[in-house]
Amino acid sequence: MRRLALIAPALLLSACTLGPDYKRPEVNAPPDYRSTMAPSTDPSLGEFGWWQPYPDETLQALIREGLPNNYDVRVAAARIVDARSQVTIARSFQFPEVNGNASAPYQRTKGDLSPLQARETLTPSGGLDFGYEFDFWGRFRRGTEAARADFLATEYGRRFILTTLVSDLASAYFSLRALDEELVIARRTLDSRVQSLKLVKLREEGGVAGLIDVRQSEILVAAAAQTVPDIERQIEQTENAISILVGRSPAPVARGRELRAQVAATSLPAGVPASLLERRPDIQQAEQV
Repeated sequence: MRRLALIAPALLLSACTLGPDYKRPEVNAPPDYRSTMAPSTDPSLGEFGWWQPYPDETLQALIREGLPNNYDVRVAAARIVDARSQVTIARSFQFPEVNGNASAPYQRTKGDLSPLQARETLTPSGGLDFGYEFDFWGRFRRGTEAARADFLATEYGRRFILTTLVSDLASAYFSLRALDEELVIARRTLDSRVQSLKLVKLREEGGVAGLIDVRQSEILVAAAAQTVPDIERQIEQTENAISILVGRSPAPVARGRELRAQVAATSLPAGVPASLLERRPDIQQAEQV
């Protein structure tokens, strides 16, 4: 009975921990969007892989190149390694600590010695220390849980960076393809207005049109000629942005499909709103922090 009386308080103290356990708050989320339409049975957009909505092989190649080479992704990966090591360090305090040391000093004496004195001496010695701190109040366990939560938050942060990278690359690539079409239209407009200017000059020489018609045509040609280099500058800036996103020096970017053939799905199923929010990496990161 005396032993039980001594052990019981120790067990009660070891069961105590600092602070309550985290529990996700309950939220009454709607089962589907509020609409008169019947709920779709198709899988949610969140179930798709990043490559499925984009059938353009060139865009897929850019994204695959950017996933391992983007500078923000590299920084996030380094943070994950650091957070994983912090979990190991925090968890190590829950285990006993053993320290050992050993030494063997050797000494040789020269010259004349007494009959009882040894010329060579070897004095080996060693020690072993054992230490363990009982985690009565759960300080080490809570520290491990906090380090593990930081590690998960770092991992979710990396996923958020990957999602943002895919979105930014796709958006920049779509903008580039749209600028390509604008450049084609601008050059056709310039050629058309140059031909129109020649026709107006011939009419003015024949006395059918006035000089004011020639000046108006020249203004239209100048405006169209100014649009072409402006679009070319935007194309170069967009190519530079894509090159930086994939982790390489600014350079021209290859083209794939036309803009109208970029998205494979004709309709994007939304799914349940609450489920989509729970899948967002930034929300998962905020929950761990």
